[in-house]
Amino acid sequence: MNRAKSLLVVAIATAIVAFFAFDLDRFASFESVGASRDWLVGHYERSPFLVIVAFFATYVISAALSIPVAAVMTLLAGAIFGVVLRHFQRPICDNR
Repeated sequence: MNRAKSLLVVAIATAIVAFFAFDLDRFASFESVGASRDWLVGHYERSPFLVIVAFFATYVISAALSIPVAAVMTLLAGAIFGVVLRHFQRPICDNR
């Protein structure tokens, strides 16, 4: 394995270990999402593009690292973005 691949493996392993070592999974609970919903919606109303980009990046990184937060992130997306983004998703996901 060359140096770049080795560094990538070390970086991914470090990120996963840090996630659990710093107890960051406490933010991935339904209680935490419910408690911070108003704060997140407030940020979305002030800067929707920034929140969408940050959410997308967080979702992709957590999926790539196989961090078990996909269910919470999906529900959080519905709570923050609501019906507005569903109209963009429907033509992409609709098989008809």
